[in-house]
Amino acid sequence: MNNSNYDEIKASLNKFIDNNYKDFVKVLISIEKNINNEDHLNKAYEKFISNDNMHLLNSEFEDILYDISVEDNYRYTKFDNIEIIDKEKASKILNSSPLSSHAEYEPLGSFYYKDDDLYVAIDNTGGNAFVEEFDNLDDCIDWLNHKFEMSDYLEQKNTKTSIQNKFSQAVKEAEKRNNSIKSDISKPKEHQL
Repeated sequence: MNNSNYDEIKASLNKFIDNNYKDFVKVLISIEKNINNEDHLNKAYEKFISNDNMHLLNSEFEDILYDISVEDNYRYTKFDNIEIIDKEKASKILNSSPLSSHAEYEPLGSFYYKDDDLYVAIDNTGGNAFVEEFDNLDDCIDWLNHKFEMSDYLEQKNTKTSIQNKFSQAVKEAEKRNNSIKSDISKPKEHQL
């Protein structure tokens, strides 16, 4: 829906609500619940209007809108504490810790760099310099933001790869059967006497 249609519909509904809220509510109930009995709609409206805890929209919309807000906020802030670096700085970070068991890598923080087709993530927020490689930037950044554990990520990736392999194998087998059928059809039949 383009914005002009949205704006027109919203303006019309607001005008309708201002002029006749009762019918507006009854129409929504009628559409959503497929009720056409005027008496039932009037009773439903009276129960709705007398209950301060009842809302026209399902309360799950509040949860949905909250989730959307959190996702949007994450999308805009997910790079806030992550620094893009080059391979040289990554080497300095990974070589910064003395061999002591209590020493920390420095500087502390979350970093990534691009190495050919891979994104290399360094989570050094606790001084341990955990390093992981990803084939896309979104997964790299999400891991640095602690959105998932690597074990879950690898399991999901292996499952996806397994499904893709099974699908590819099924396609190859279907093509082989198809070629075999075509070959049988194109062979001249021997006539029996």
